[in-house]
Amino acid sequence: MWRAPLYVVAGIDLVLAYLLALVSGEWFVIGLAGIVGTTALAMQWVERAQLRLWKLPALLTGGGALLWLSGLYAVVVLFQIPREFGALAFALAGALYVAVGLWLRNGERAELFGTPLRVVGLATSGCALLAAAVFNVPPVAALTFAVGALTFGADGFVRKQIALLYVGGLFLLGVWAWLMRYFNVSEWQAYAIPLGMYGLLVGWSEMRAGRTRTFQLATLAGLIVLFGSAFYQSLSNWIYAVLLLAESALAFGYGLKTRSRMYVQAAVAALLLNGIAQFGPAFVQLERWLQVGAIGGILLLVGLVALFRRQKLLETRRALTSEWKAWKP
Repeated sequence: MWRAPLYVVAGIDLVLAYLLALVSGEWFVIGLAGIVGTTALAMQWVERAQLRLWKLPALLTGGGALLWLSGLYAVVVLFQIPREFGALAFALAGALYVAVGLWLRNGERAELFGTPLRVVGLATSGCALLAAAVFNVPPVAALTFAVGALTFGADGFVRKQIALLYVGGLFLLGVWAWLMRYFNVSEWQAYAIPLGMYGLLVGWSEMRAGRTRTFQLATLAGLIVLFGSAFYQSLSNWIYAVLLLAESALAFGYGLKTRSRMYVQAAVAALLLNGIAQFGPAFVQLERWLQVGAIGGILLLVGLVALFRRQKLLETRRALTSEWKAWKP
């Protein structure tokens, strides 16, 4: 009957000691963070039956893990470690938490230690990556993002959580972007092509899983990034018009091979816009009689074909419509 009051008093005493350590110097913080954090995890195990009876989550494990992180912060301050390397240290700590959480992912240990450590680790990694982006030191940020990508990717792979694998892939794109910044690469396509291909890869994965809506969203986003960036740059440099033509042709061919309406539609739209952007200004500058003659000739040709091949065109249209509806989105 005395256990609960004693624990409360001891807990208050430890909290007060930790607060006093905060104003007494980093060494005290490091020592008490280690002691109190370890004590919290030990109590989570010793009192697991009582805590389960009270239907409490593994708060002691999470609190202990956070206290260890506060000790890590004190180490960074004590040794005057540059803040960008401090972010890297926290990313590594988050990776360690996730690794331990995955190791303890089965049985009672998962509930008491594995899950809370993994959650704290993922949150720590996310915060570390955000800090690295704010500090804006490309080589260290690239390394920090690489650790984050490995952390989220490993967790997603082991636990078969595809969303975490997607997040890990996104962080890998961050590694690439930071490296491009470090080498002063200003070419848009160095960033747009990997990002667009990532969207298409996510779409392909979602289609294989049978999630049509997310396939459409991811694929559309990837195609917009690829085609949109090339189209915008093609307005001032014809080289990008060639790039857009190549990308559109590849998308069209892939759409035909996989019977995907979205790829074919996007490719046709990109080809039309590319043609209008490249040849439209030249057509406008032609003499008026040439413009009228060209348009009239095209309309006359279309009308003659429709007149003499009407039945064949209708049959072809019905066949194509039926085939088109049978394709995937």
